[in-house]
Amino acid sequence: MNLVEKRIWWMVVPTVLAVMVFQGIWLRSAYRDQRQTLSVQLQDALRAAYDEAFAARMDRKPELPAPPKDTACKNCATVTTGIVINSSSEGRNTLTYERQWPTDTFHAASKLPPFLSAVLSSSPEYRPDTAALRGAYTKQLSKRDLHLPFVLLYAEELLPADSGGLHVSMPFSVIAPDSHLYAYITGERGYLLQRMAGAFAASLLLLLIVAGCIWVLWRIILRQKALEAMRVNFISNITHELKTPVAILSTINEALLTYNGISDREKAERYLRLSKDEINKLEGQIDQILQLSKLENGLPAGAREQVSLQELLHAVQQRYSHLPGVTVTTSMDVHTPVIVSSHDALQTILNNLVDNAVKYTDKAEKLVRLHIKELPGKYVFTVSDNGIGVQAAHLPYLFDKFYRVPQGDIHEVKGYGLGLSHARELVQQSGGNIRVQSTPGVGSEFAFEIPAL
Repeated sequence: MNLVEKRIWWMVVPTVLAVMVFQGIWLRSAYRDQRQTLSVQLQDALRAAYDEAFAARMDRKPELPAPPKDTACKNCATVTTGIVINSSSEGRNTLTYERQWPTDTFHAASKLPPFLSAVLSSSPEYRPDTAALRGAYTKQLSKRDLHLPFVLLYAEELLPADSGGLHVSMPFSVIAPDSHLYAYITGERGYLLQRMAGAFAASLLLLLIVAGCIWVLWRIILRQKALEAMRVNFISNITHELKTPVAILSTINEALLTYNGISDREKAERYLRLSKDEINKLEGQIDQILQLSKLENGLPAGAREQVSLQELLHAVQQRYSHLPGVTVTTSMDVHTPVIVSSHDALQTILNNLVDNAVKYTDKAEKLVRLHIKELPGKYVFTVSDNGIGVQAAHLPYLFDKFYRVPQGDIHEVKGYGLGLSHARELVQQSGGNIRVQSTPGVGSEFAFEIPAL
């Protein structure tokens, strides 16, 4: 890992950790808020359920004794209530007071004054039982769209808020303020997590976006490293390719001038033909670079015309069949042997593919097979060989400009890494696509498609 990669990771790792910490704090805060909101809803429901159950209890209670006839209140009942003001081993001191309430109050319990309700609740005789409370609480929870299991119980002392689980309570007596009605809720964690599903999804989406950005960044880094390796390899290859013809031309020029080669007509013609071949090679490589640049700028590769597939294959075959150890075979499976396309572009594509097949075959007998197959709406051209093949790691970059399979500074095969890139540009400009399959030690197969016009 070089210095640039280390710096990038030093920026990426703290950023990811900061995002994860922020998400954790945000989710925890949201969970606590949701839990507090749920607690308030449960508390309200418990109060409403108790009032409803108490009213039902009072409606079922027998009518209280009528008040004395000489009282000033007609249709009233007297309620006697005792309040313990002192309790010791010697006895209990109780303050008793009487108060008259309309008897309609006891038959319409929903109209009970809060104070009287609290006073009566201190007596087990008037206190609603847990079965009635359970039904009323279930009803109140359903009104609030809360469907949670719970347990109700009366307690004579106030439990701490952190006694475990989610529970809410309410005092039901003014005489005994420590007496509370408790509702213990079970399954609240799953309910809260379900309500926070949207928040969790948003958090997960944000983390995936961050992870995706990091992955893209890492891919860009790897791509830049590959491009840098390609640049170094290209400089090394082009230096070698340029030095070779320059050295040959320099040697020929020195032989003609120094060793009186000009006076020897036969020797001079041989040297000049050799010079011309080297110059033609340089010119062809320069033209290939210029043509590739034109294609990348959107310039057309050539005019469309009717191309005879038989003649096209024959021309390519004749170009390479005279090479020692090279056998080029052709075949066709077509109904229409004429295609409308650029003749020069098709010939250049096939020449580049066959040239690569010949260069990268290390066997004494180099077998190259050309095949054309007609499919609905397109023609498929296939060039296969029995060469050295290409490892799978290099296949995604094989059609990149200047890319060559890394072999160090060994230049067993001449070239700049432009042939396949040039072929791909021509295929794409013709409206088709190109692909490759290769097995190291067995050979490679290049196939490109051209739409039938």
